[in-house]
Amino acid sequence: MKSFSAQLRLHQKMVFDNGNLWGPLLFWIVALLVNYAVQPQDFVGSLATLLMTLFILLTWLTYSYINQFPLQMEKLLILKLKKQRRFYLSLISYLILLGLFFVLIGMGSLAITYVLNGHHAFGRGLSWWDWLGGTLMLTSILPVSVMTGLFWQRRILVNRRMAGTLTILMVVLGSLGEAIVNYWHPYLYILGILPPVSTMAQLFNTLGHISLVDILLSWAMSLGYSLVLLLIDQLILRRRKFLF
Repeated sequence: MKSFSAQLRLHQKMVFDNGNLWGPLLFWIVALLVNYAVQPQDFVGSLATLLMTLFILLTWLTYSYINQFPLQMEKLLILKLKKQRRFYLSLISYLILLGLFFVLIGMGSLAITYVLNGHHAFGRGLSWWDWLGGTLMLTSILPVSVMTGLFWQRRILVNRRMAGTLTILMVVLGSLGEAIVNYWHPYLYILGILPPVSTMAQLFNTLGHISLVDILLSWAMSLGYSLVLLLIDQLILRRRKFLF
């Protein structure tokens, strides 16, 4: 169990045994079918919508998985690994890989939409950069999604009802942030402590095309916010009484 691949296989087994994958996967498939049915005219706008949808479902998957992960098994694994951060590194890595699986399904659905509509589904022809940039764009949401779902875990907050409520608030307020700012400007100062999802989506919606600068900014916001949450998590967990 000390090898990284063995830890990834364990998480895969736990996800399938607990059934955590099927709800988010069904949600994603329905979202892709709806996206196909409405026949989107803008490729980047369609990606921005899928980005926010992916944030919701991956946060949901992460929260449900860590909520069902047995605490005794977590203690045992950390004892065997001798370092807490090794356990969380494998956990976060597996969930991001799972998110990448969703990204590939999403990009595949857009490709099918594009081909079935005679290469004119989005009002223009698409180049290799549109597909590569779109993949990088969707992938940028993975770190912040996983860390948002992981933040209010049981060892951080025992009250699960409160933890679920706070997670939902982070998802909803973070996703609607830019829209709320338009009606209430002071919300801009609150937006800084929430997942930067709406800001990331707005980066691409503003220009209507995918630029390398926007992709880099999106990744910077996602990784920066995720590292802050991870640092807070690890500082709190170090102070928790844990038998190792």
